Amino acid sequence: MGLSGSRVAFFVFTGWLGIAGAQTTVSLAAHPRTPANGLPPSNFRVDARLVQIPVTVTDGLDRNVMNLAPANFRVFEGDVEQQIAAFSMNDAPVSAGIVFDTSGSMKNRVRESRAAVQQFLGAAVPDDEFFLVRFSDAANLVSPFTRQPAEIASNLPSLAPRGWTALYDAVFLSVHQMRRGCGGRPTHAGCCWFFPMAKITTAATRNRKRSR
Repeated sequence: MGLSGSRVAFFVFTGWLGIAGAQTTVSLAAHPRTPANGLPPSNFRVDARLVQIPVTVTDGLDRNVMNLAPANFRVFEGDVEQQIAAFSMNDAPVSAGIVFDTSGSMKNRVRESRAAVQQFLGAAVPDDEFFLVRFSDAANLVSPFTRQPAEIASNLPSLAPRGWTALYDAVFLSVHQMRRGCGGRPTHAGCCWFFPMAKITTAATRNRKRSR
C-alpha cells in the first residue's frame, strides 16, 4: 500500500484580520551595507492583514471529510466574525513511523518487507517525514525523524531477522517518537506503519491513539 492511500487533505483559509492587524518590522541592519550618501539604515514596516488557517476535517470514524466549501466554515477573531478571503484544499504533510519486524519469524519474508518499505517511501512528497524502528528481542530507533526518504532506505539492508518479537516495546517506542515530530513541529497526520503490513494511527494533537 502506498503512502498516497493514507494522505490527509487539509483546508487553508486566508482570512482578514481586524483593524488592529498584525505588524511586522524588518530591519535591514541585519545585513550591514554602506548607506547611500551617508543616510541612516532603512527600516520598513508592513501590516499583515491576512492569516492562513490550516484545518483538517474528519468524521466520527476519523475519516477525512472532503468536498467542503467556504460556506461550511466560520472564522472568528475573538467574538468578531472575519471574512474568508480565499479557500483551498491541499495535501497535508504526513509524519509516518516505519516499524520493521526483524524477529526470527521474518527469515523468509524480510526481503519482501524491505521492498514494501521502498515502495512506501517512493510515494513521499516534500515535507513528509519518517522515522525507522526495528524490533526483535528489543525495539530500537534506527533513524529519528527525517525528511530524506533515502536516509531511511539506506538502513534497510542492515535489517536482518533474528530473535524474538518485542511487539509491545515497538508500539511504545514508536508512539513516543511520533509525538516528537521532526524539528518539534506539530503534525497534521501521524501514523506508524508496521512491516509486515499493519497500521497504528496516532492523533498527536488530540493525545489519543487507536489501532486499526
